[in-house]
Amino acid sequence: MPDRPRRHRGPFPRAVALSVILAGCNHSEPFAGQRYSPDGPFTTALPRQLTYSFGKDQNPAWLADESGFIYSAEVTDNPIHDFCLDRLPAEGGVITASYCVTDASQDDSLNALREPATGPGGRLSYLSETSRAGSLTEEHMELRVGALDSPLAATVLESFPYPAPDGRTHTRGSHFGWLDQNSLVYVGETSSYPVVGRGPARDTLAIGLNVVRLRLDGTRDLVPGTDLATSVYPMADGTGIYFTVWGDSRVFRQDLATATTATAFDFGGAGVARDVQVRGERLVAVVGGDVTDSIDATLGPIQLDGGGVIHVVDLTSGSDAALDAGGRLFLRPALSPSGRRIVAETFVGRSKDLWLFELP
Repeated sequence: MPDRPRRHRGPFPRAVALSVILAGCNHSEPFAGQRYSPDGPFTTALPRQLTYSFGKDQNPAWLADESGFIYSAEVTDNPIHDFCLDRLPAEGGVITASYCVTDASQDDSLNALREPATGPGGRLSYLSETSRAGSLTEEHMELRVGALDSPLAATVLESFPYPAPDGRTHTRGSHFGWLDQNSLVYVGETSSYPVVGRGPARDTLAIGLNVVRLRLDGTRDLVPGTDLATSVYPMADGTGIYFTVWGDSRVFRQDLATATTATAFDFGGAGVARDVQVRGERLVAVVGGDVTDSIDATLGPIQLDGGGVIHVVDLTSGSDAALDAGGRLFLRPALSPSGRRIVAETFVGRSKDLWLFELP
């Protein structure tokens, strides 16, 4: 069975080939990615660029011990442009592991692993998407749960699309997070595929509908009061969530037992808030920037997002600081377990790279 090569390209002429072969078409048997002794980052400057791919590097999620992070990486060495799950050390450098679906029977299909979320006990959840090459619409999407060290041996927890209790259809999800060892939360979304779009690389338009709580036994609930959610993050003790909604400058906090919702922080005139994460009393979110909220006659409320400014908030004092990155706009910041590091994605033309920030 032929494999598809994985290469990490840095600013210097070197390549690290990483490949994983998955036998059979059930995508159930893992083959651990090759491992290399980690090289250091290309620079010690901060903030600093961590990836230099010609494709999209996105959706970073920190490992529990903060030794590194896992993210979704586009493969540009073949015409299909699959997405694999790659791991990098916390400071950057060389990919230490890569997990890809390589099935000869699906050589004419896109196989994309997206939205990784690390959980308790070394668990990992992620979305597995299959679609025809050249098609914008997903043919099959599953939420899988497995072990961080062997993610391809995961089991299917949820299949998309599905009808939600409110009568709308969730065709995909985003911002997955482990609420506790037995359940996750995420934003249930519907998708549109405009022929033309605004801003970089908008071939898929995801529209947030509700926050969903999904248990490992397969039962799910819509979290009340989260209509038009754009991001969600679980509280550390599993009792509640932080979330953002369409067109709003506020980050909300909800107690799941009582459905009591309050404003955790309001960014006010800084702009629309999204992509929230919280560790301890430190909150990060993307605010303002290249974001437009509008109401489409067919789709309803939509948000076109080309990135914004990362804000760091101390929830105890209420202080708010915007991170300076030379005018770059970012999406999906991942706050490390210690609250001292952020990895976020930024557009570079139609591709995306990951950058590292360190906080005092």
